[in-house]
Amino acid sequence: MNVQRQYSLPSCKLILEGLADISAGAMARPPVSIISNVECYFSGQEQPLTGGRDFLESLVVTVSDYAQEFLSSVSHIATHRDRQNPNKLVKLEQIDKNLHQLIVQQQVSDGTTLSSASQQVTLTTVQLFDLVEAIDQFYADAQTLPDLALHLHPLPKRHVAAQEPMAKRATAPALGTVGLIAAAFALFLIPVPPIQRIQPTSDSATDGATPEGLPSSSSAVGTASPASPNAGTSPSPNPTSPSPATPLGSADEQAGAVLLSNSPVITDPTEQERLKTALYDNIDKAWRTIPTFKKDLEYRAGVASNGDLVGYSFINDEALQYKQEVPMMDLLRIPPVTSAAG
Repeated sequence: MNVQRQYSLPSCKLILEGLADISAGAMARPPVSIISNVECYFSGQEQPLTGGRDFLESLVVTVSDYAQEFLSSVSHIATHRDRQNPNKLVKLEQIDKNLHQLIVQQQVSDGTTLSSASQQVTLTTVQLFDLVEAIDQFYADAQTLPDLALHLHPLPKRHVAAQEPMAKRATAPALGTVGLIAAAFALFLIPVPPIQRIQPTSDSATDGATPEGLPSSSSAVGTASPASPNAGTSPSPNPTSPSPATPLGSADEQAGAVLLSNSPVITDPTEQERLKTALYDNIDKAWRTIPTFKKDLEYRAGVASNGDLVGYSFINDEALQYKQEVPMMDLLRIPPVTSAAG
């Protein structure tokens, strides 16, 4: 038995025709498991977009991805991949602030040869979201193609971060000597090398920095325990006169900067991406302060193989001046060091 289902909105109407599932028995509204024809009408358009199940499946996925991108202003990786695919059955492209072009590729046969033809419809934003609502109604209808489901997945944070204003995510890509402005980052793999320190000559020695830039007591360095990342910190220097070449900041920050300078650069792109993502996730979870800075903060950071931040230095004045607004110090994990008698 042939069955027709309609999902209507003021400016869009989606019509599905198919065969009822006779195995379900006599029902007032039998389930439709096979689709033979799909028609999509828009107000102001004389001819509908037509196709079969392949057209329907491509339409609902394409419209869903495009609507997510349009609402969030975050580029959806699937949308860009589809634009590069000439064989994609349904495509959606923005042509103006409130205009969107829906393109349907079709295979047309004249009895002897098979050729490709396309249908193009220009939609307003109102028509676009009426189409989105019609598709939502279709998915909410458990009696029509119950085997068809739309699987939605959140974008990985690395794709989201690239679209956000840098001032809002100043430390998100806190990797590399070029700071936050460039897309390429230089990572430093920290294999936890032993650090030689001069032993204090007296048990009553106070906290301070040795000529090598390292603290002269283990309490100033702190431990690798996440419970006390700020142990033994000393007052920060005047932020108005930083020297990016010098490891400024607390004793832990100085020790981390020295460790950073003695570590090899990571050149493997896969490892770079893994560590960048791990560090970004850690910073994102720890960031609780609303930023007040207007310029980019630039850091040079070292990351352990497990994603821990084990060292960083300040590249520009703003990074030092506003360091209290970013959780770099909270995330710093100085590896255990070995002592040598002086």
